[in-house]
Amino acid sequence: DGCALAGHDVVAFESLKSGGVEIASHTDIEDGGQTVKLVKPEEPQKPEEPSIGTMATDADDGDHEAVADAEVTIVDEIAYKGLTPGEEYTVTGTLVDKETGKPVKSGGKDVTATASFVPDKASGSVSLSFTFDGSALKGHDIVAFETVSKDGAEVAVHADIDDAGQTVSLVEEPATPSSPTPKGSLPRT
Repeated sequence: DGCALAGHDVVAFESLKSGGVEIASHTDIEDGGQTVKLVKPEEPQKPEEPSIGTMATDADDGDHEAVADAEVTIVDEIAYKGLTPGEEYTVTGTLVDKETGKPVKSGGKDVTATASFVPDKASGSVSLSFTFDGSALKGHDIVAFETVSKDGAEVAVHADIDDAGQTVSLVEEPATPSSPTPKGSLPRT
C-alpha cells in the first residue's frame, strides 16, 4: 500500500547472496533507473452532467415569428451534452403560451412532440416539429419546453419561459398590397 508515500521517490536496493554470503549488491540512492516516483491517484473523471439547450423557429423561414393561421409549424432543435453514446433516449417537447404559462392547446389537446434517438457521441442535436392551429393565438409568444429521459427517468430539462431562443411569436399575416405600385403600373427602372 503506497498511499502514505504519495509524492515520495522510492529506490530499489538489491542484494545477491550465494550460500548465505552476499556476493553482490546495488544500493545507490541516486540511481534514477532504480527510482519510482509515487503520485496521488488521479481523481476519476466525473462524466459530464447531461444538459440540453434549444432553438425554436418557424418552419417556414427559420426565424422567431410565425403567421398565426390554421397550420403553424415550429421546429425545435435540441442540442444535448453529456449523454451516453449507444443508449436510447426520448426527447419530449411541449409548447407553452408565455402569457398564461399553460400548455398550448390545439383540437382540445396539449401541443407536444416526442422522438426517440440513440446518440453516436455524448454531444449532438435532435429536432422536434410541432404542427398546430395557431389562429386563436395572434399576438402570443409560444415557448418550447423540453425534457430528455432514459428508461423513463428524466435526465435533462430545459423549461425557461423567458428564453428568447425557445420562443416563437405568433403574428398576423401581413397584408398584401392590391397593386404593386400606384395606379397599377409597373415601376420605372
